[in-house]
Amino acid sequence: MKIRNGFVSNSSSSSFILRKGGEFDNAQELAIHMLGDIGKQDLIDLIKKSSKDPNTNIAFHSCNYDTYITTVDNLLLVQTCNNEDWSIHDEVSYKEIRETHPELLDGDYDELSYDNDIRKKSKFWFLNYNLMVSKTKTYEWCKEHDIDFFVINGKEMCPVCYNKKHLERIQKLKRLIK
Repeated sequence: MKIRNGFVSNSSSSSFILRKGGEFDNAQELAIHMLGDIGKQDLIDLIKKSSKDPNTNIAFHSCNYDTYITTVDNLLLVQTCNNEDWSIHDEVSYKEIRETHPELLDGDYDELSYDNDIRKKSKFWFLNYNLMVSKTKTYEWCKEHDIDFFVINGKEMCPVCYNKKHLERIQKLKRLIK
């Protein structure tokens, strides 16, 4: 079970910080553990088959909010939903983070800022779509799929629409080659 050190300002969101080399050495190990907690074997298999850098930032769907794992220096920052029963123990106190990385914390509260600049500027391997994405500057979503837009290959779009168009192009190329 996840042990929190900080104040929760929103009952559905949660954040915590782990030190690399403690319970987990990198973002992939942490993601595999968390995905095991919610029974997502297909995404665990995707990570295990990947040749991506183990410290690549990772995102995946969880209960009410998507989960984001960001690597910063020797830290693993997790922004997620507290409606999942994560079997993780905090390793880094928010007091220490306030002293070493104050830009990561939300104002007066001892929790990660949901919109900190690091997450906004970072790329994430969004496992559910198997795409590298980054957050958009403004909030927009796909009305067809009811999914947030992300920046994918420099364009703001829905990851489901992107994958659908990409698959259609591949199929068209295969037909042309025949």
